[in-house]
Amino acid sequence: MTAENRFRILTFLAKGGYGSIFVANDSLDNKIKVIKVYDQCENLDLSKLDIQQERLKKIEFEGILKPNEWIKSSPRIAVFTFLKGGNLFQKIKKEGPLSFDTIGVYLAQLVRILDYLHLNKIVHRDIKPDNIFIEKDTIYLADLDFCHFSRGLFKDLKLTKEYCQRGSSLFMSPQHLKGKRPNHFMDQYSLATTVYYFLSTKYPFGNDISKRFNVSNYQMINSLTRHQNYCLIKALNPKESNRYSSVVEFYQDLYLR
Repeated sequence: MTAENRFRILTFLAKGGYGSIFVANDSLDNKIKVIKVYDQCENLDLSKLDIQQERLKKIEFEGILKPNEWIKSSPRIAVFTFLKGGNLFQKIKKEGPLSFDTIGVYLAQLVRILDYLHLNKIVHRDIKPDNIFIEKDTIYLADLDFCHFSRGLFKDLKLTKEYCQRGSSLFMSPQHLKGKRPNHFMDQYSLATTVYYFLSTKYPFGNDISKRFNVSNYQMINSLTRHQNYCLIKALNPKESNRYSSVVEFYQDLYLR
């Protein structure tokens, strides 16, 4: 059975990094699933997608939403579990900003996931509300297409600027925007931007990318304490050396101090 005949498209969800995402009925088991059809890869070597999927198979951690199946058709198709809760961008769009306490529950789970990735020398590179899903109060981090698996400093130094700039610009750190070598500080910056968006549905420096290069342009959130704003400012510092040493430290300072 061809992939085209196997899946019956029910709903279009979104455009992802390399393709289109749909809710579909799988005729093999008559279950509802999410599929990502990689139809935006004209200039991409498909073998690189296959290699990335092989790397993803080695990731084993609760809360990481990776494909249950990878179909080497043309175009390639990734098959995922359907989560009824949707993503947090959809939730915020429907219900408005999240409370600080609710974010704390979600952030605790996200930090565990990111800490696991970082300890294994993996950088997600595309943290944003659209890629964070919820199901019965359990958080799942999705869209691992841009994940960087470090193979050592010397090999990482050979990465192209185009590769290093992959991600979502509104959530990127200055280093990420410039195409610097991927590292965990970039995920910390994106996570802090995401937390800010959860609280306000806005971006900490507005939509002007150039303002991210000066922390004095940070727009304070009035509902937060001075210390809570400081924690976000520190994680969003343009200089990586001025940020927290890890996402765990960021969470602890923001919520456990």
